[in-house]
Amino acid sequence: MKPGKSSSFNLGVSEEKLGSAIQETLGIKCERNQMILELVRGIRLHFEKYISALKEGDTERAQRGLAHSYSRAKVKFNVHRVDNMIIQSISLLDQIDKDLNTFAMRCKEWYSCTFLNFQKLFQTIEPLLS
Repeated sequence: MKPGKSSSFNLGVSEEKLGSAIQETLGIKCERNQMILELVRGIRLHFEKYISALKEGDTERAQRGLAHSYSRAKVKFNVHRVDNMIIQSISLLDQIDKDLNTFAMRCKEWYSCTFLNFQKLFQTIEPLLS
């Protein structure tokens, strides 16, 4: 399409942000509605019938490979599984320590006002928690 000419077609997209980027960059008017979404769904459903070079199951294998790749990137997959377990264990111990201290402080605040005997007990326990 030449600059300055209006196009007589609209490009159907299933993602609104992709359509906005195409329209801003290339100047091609993009459209997204229910009919286009149904067309895309139909194409995905019958994709192997449209492309003769694809064998049955190729699409599923490609989707599975993409999903595994995406998951590894999201989880930051590390081949040294032992290291991950140690790091997670240390993190868990730190979290338990923090939760225990928070629980002890709340018990002290809540019960010290009502039961004066608890205040003496907390004064003896407090150095152990630090």
